[in-house]
Amino acid sequence: MLGRPRHKSPRRLPFERLQAWSGAYLALFLLVHVVSVLSGRAMLDLDTNFWFAAGVMLAALVVAAFSGAFYAVDLPAAYRATFA
Repeated sequence: MLGRPRHKSPRRLPFERLQAWSGAYLALFLLVHVVSVLSGRAMLDLDTNFWFAAGVMLAALVVAAFSGAFYAVDLPAAYRATFA
């Protein structure tokens, strides 16, 4: 028949499938990040060095700290009244 392989390919083991999917995920991860750096450099005229990559993590930690993710944040009533 046309379009059918002449021999059956052996079944893949679960580990081989996992390895293939992890390789595809790694390729997608690299593609997204390389496009991010190149577009930041070309379109936004950013200096895409180490601090460009570290800035996102640092900003996320600062926002999390100020929003009370690591400890309870209690504001005095006078401060809350200002922004109510």
